[in-house]
Amino acid sequence: MRELNYNEISNNLIISTSPVKKHIENIYKKLQLHSKMETVIKAQKRNLI
Repeated sequence: MRELNYNEISNNLIISTSPVKKHIENIYKKLQLHSKMETVIKAQKRNLI
């Protein structure tokens, strides 16, 4: 499994990149995280992935 960039995500969802960036920013804020790596580590610790 590989990481998708904002353009790939937006193409898959058929939306522009700006909503994708904003949604990811909101997810980070709600989870009190600052990066993809922090998100992955937190998910692994909680056995979500």
